[in-house]
Amino acid sequence: MPYDFHNLSDADFEDLARDLIGASLGVRFEAFGAGPDGGIDGRHAKSGKTIILQAKHYRKTAITGLLATARKERAKIEALAPERYLFVTSKSLTPANKAKLQDALGDLITQPSDIIGCEDFNALLRAHPSVEQSHIKLWLSQSAVFERILRSGIFNFTSGARQDIERKVRVYAQNPSFKEARDILEKRHVLIVAGPPGVGKTTLAEMLSYAYIGEEWQFVAIRSLDDGFSSINDAKKQIFLFDDFLGRAALDVRGLAARESQIAQFIRRVQNSKNARFILTTRSYILEQARQVSEQLADKRIDVTRYVLDVGQYGRRIRARILYNHLSVSGLKKSFIRALIRSEKIPKIVDHANYNPRIIEWMTDVIHMEGIEAKAYPKQFLDTLEHPDRIWDTAFRTHIERRCQHLLFALFFASEFGVGINDLQASYDPLHRHLCQQYGAEFGPKDFEEALRSLEGSFVKISSGEVSFINPSVKDFLNGYLSDKRLLLEMWPAVQTARNAEALLYKLEKCEDMTNGDGWPLMNNLLPFARRIPTMPVYAPSHSYPQYLTTRDIGLPRRISLLQKFSRWFKNSNEFLDIAIAALGNRDSLIESSDDIHELAEELHSLGYDDDPQLDGLKQTIIEHLQSRLREGLSIEESNRVSEFVNERSDRLPNEIVAATRDAAEESIRNVYSEIAGADSTSELDDRETALDDLQARYGFSISSAMSAIEERRDQLSEWEAVDEPSFDGGDRRAKEKFEDEELNGLFVTLLS
Repeated sequence: MPYDFHNLSDADFEDLARDLIGASLGVRFEAFGAGPDGGIDGRHAKSGKTIILQAKHYRKTAITGLLATARKERAKIEALAPERYLFVTSKSLTPANKAKLQDALGDLITQPSDIIGCEDFNALLRAHPSVEQSHIKLWLSQSAVFERILRSGIFNFTSGARQDIERKVRVYAQNPSFKEARDILEKRHVLIVAGPPGVGKTTLAEMLSYAYIGEEWQFVAIRSLDDGFSSINDAKKQIFLFDDFLGRAALDVRGLAARESQIAQFIRRVQNSKNARFILTTRSYILEQARQVSEQLADKRIDVTRYVLDVGQYGRRIRARILYNHLSVSGLKKSFIRALIRSEKIPKIVDHANYNPRIIEWMTDVIHMEGIEAKAYPKQFLDTLEHPDRIWDTAFRTHIERRCQHLLFALFFASEFGVGINDLQASYDPLHRHLCQQYGAEFGPKDFEEALRSLEGSFVKISSGEVSFINPSVKDFLNGYLSDKRLLLEMWPAVQTARNAEALLYKLEKCEDMTNGDGWPLMNNLLPFARRIPTMPVYAPSHSYPQYLTTRDIGLPRRISLLQKFSRWFKNSNEFLDIAIAALGNRDSLIESSDDIHELAEELHSLGYDDDPQLDGLKQTIIEHLQSRLREGLSIEESNRVSEFVNERSDRLPNEIVAATRDAAEESIRNVYSEIAGADSTSELDDRETALDDLQARYGFSISSAMSAIEERRDQLSEWEAVDEPSFDGGDRRAKEKFEDEELNGLFVTLLS
């Protein structure tokens, strides 16, 4: 399928022309900035002979316009007196068109084939596929590849329809980080894309995902490691994406502890699979905090640092290209772009210490520029870079109604990654009604529906029945805004879920002026809510796939921790501890996985440091609950993870839990044969072999017969074919760092054409 090059900007097309024509001639063309270049988009000079290349991305321009441009360029090129002149255009040319162009360019054209139109350009791409694959924006816009991306299900994760994905591809500024990321991913199978907020971590992760999808890999976007474990299949080529895997606003150590072992286990699982790739994104400072508090992430067997790619370091040329690409597709009036160019502020924007692709995106969005005059646009751009925190602050305080603000509050406390519309409304309605009553404001039955409609596309996005923030910076802003103790305390009576309560309490604990007495007026409100905690559903049908259950609220161990915090908050109130004990006795809240066992054992471990006799009943109930669950049996890998945790803390855990964990481990070895029989890949067998080795080292168990069974099953399974390395590479055309103001300014002049 031939290209029409519509997804490429003028600068992208020039890059492609230099590389492609250079490959066809076996030479390297020097690059020159657009604008006052004397008609040079590429030059090759050797032994006193010069070849000049000129590229005109005139896909939609009439032939008369292209002829007029050719006549203007003729005098410039004749003055340079090259031995050969190549004229390249993305416009489709007939033989008659070529003849007219040759006439317009005169003696500069020594042979008709030196005029290269769209059809010729496509023929050269077919002859040089490596050039096509290195220009990732071009390759992704290929019809067959783009259709695969649309069918992949990535839009369920990114809320990207065709136009949205296409726009992302068009504004993407290709840079060396793509190839570096791709190479790490192929070498290690795991890539953590880290960097400061807004530098393009998710964009890079998405572009990599699109590229793998284009090579017919199955795309799996995950929001929990459970999604990953249930989806991984060694018989398929799969690319997994976990965006912001350590959290969006602040690192909750308890929350990390709940999933660190799963992260480590899934990383090992992917490492052992020939057909899986795993991309994670996070912020650099959160990753560093996580490594400091997480034994699993600091484990040398995983060595997470090997996979980290910090995308925050962009050279001047790449920064300029990001701004250029956004302006080229922005839809801003020419008067805005003209004002920006004439103001001579573009170098200041590109070089600004607070330069950030997210701010660039905001300041080139037509919607956000409403009410701003063109002449004020350059100053507004620089002011926003000076005070980036004002982006959401001004919009939140002055551009949206109270009912919209309350919806954002509800979303902030509802979920880290998004929440179903019905669940969000269930949290919103009582919160909105309560806050309106507190401030004497009006509210109505249609407020949720109208607030959601107003916020969609500006503050929130809706995809597959779920609502989430349009990007993490909205939650960052709210994280700061919601640090007001008085406002947080006023929200308590409207809390609806245990997750809401946990998040709200976490925020309150961060308030420096919070005192023990502040919560007492809430006692009467919190007790009725707390009594509902044991029966609140943890799981609910998925909005995207109703046949599957998805986590709706926090699990039992975190509920126990929450109730214990309430008890301490209200000076060790026994009523909250009694509710925690009741929750452990509720058969509907039985522990579901080894992670829940892990968390509850951790809760018991932390209680061991507190000699308060009031906690004895809760401790004993947790012990009985853990013993019961351990007797029910664990898989070999679950047993290994739980026993590792328990053994390392055996001095602060009751002897009966240590003994029950050992018994569960021994039982898991006896039952490993049924697990081995169900394994469908050698990587699964590798994981079980590792777990057996660990349990033998820990307890001295005999594992010889289990290991023999693994080898038998390994012989039965045919080895999966090693996946060929993906053909795309994204190129490694490292742009020269020297990028003077004249060249920089010249790049943007073409936007006025």
